[in-house]
Amino acid sequence: MNINQVKYFVTVYEQGSISTAARGHNVSAQAVSKAISDLEREYGQKLFDRTNSGVSPTVQGRAFYQKAKVAARAYTDLETMSFGGGLPEPESLAPFRMALCSPAFDGDDQLRRAWSMFFQRNTGMPITFDLASREQMARGIDPDEYDALVTIGKYERQGCTCTPMGSLPTGITVARTHPLASKEFVTFADLGKYPAGESGVYDSFNSSILVTCKQLHLVSNVNQITTAADALAHITIKQGYYFSVVLNRLRKAKLATALIPIDPAEDPRIPICIVTRDDRETARHRVVRNFALHAMDLVGS
Repeated sequence: MNINQVKYFVTVYEQGSISTAARGHNVSAQAVSKAISDLEREYGQKLFDRTNSGVSPTVQGRAFYQKAKVAARAYTDLETMSFGGGLPEPESLAPFRMALCSPAFDGDDQLRRAWSMFFQRNTGMPITFDLASREQMARGIDPDEYDALVTIGKYERQGCTCTPMGSLPTGITVARTHPLASKEFVTFADLGKYPAGESGVYDSFNSSILVTCKQLHLVSNVNQITTAADALAHITIKQGYYFSVVLNRLRKAKLATALIPIDPAEDPRIPICIVTRDDRETARHRVVRNFALHAMDLVGS
């Protein structure tokens, strides 16, 4: 038995879902499922009943949870102390839940893992970093799901605080066979020959890169993307592109797509912001926001 098995068990128990627990820990559902199976084998008891709608704890699972949650939270508390201080509030034992407001993209799992570790190191708190789904973004900041959202572009809503972390250069993501894939930079004139991808709620939620560029010099036609099949066809069959921020980490990664910066003379640069709800303000929110004010130079490296 190891602490990761115990942590996964506690999250599965509390969420009622292996896939949701996996997203919270930034691991695969297979990894969580195997950890639970290994734990059941070592414990000698069945801890969950698996159904098509999720999982539910057995009598033995409920008894195991009473001990496991104490162990998992105590271990998290020790981790927090090792990060350099921790917080005195009891809530500091639970992860601070953040989510990036973006459609899935090539390399997003690498980026979220890196940002999660980066924030953990510098705030002294355990932090999870998800991708917010379309449904979650439509609901806004639901405190039962996330403590803070990270937006690419400003987010202005009454009752929320939007804290800019800084700004990043913008670029486009295209297939490696795209005519623009070999260019060092692209201009708005270059982009006018190809369609831009618009991701519904993601581009209406806040002032996204696409929204910002449409207000400037962008003349591209726009394709509405609603399904994974649409997204794939857009960059392959239709030779389209998506806007993205440019991070060295993603440019150096061996990805299936190419990330090309916009010409610096035309680049609008886009603010990266942390958004929190005013009615859920805690010391942990203030720690994250205060760190965010000084974070972008490191985040973009």
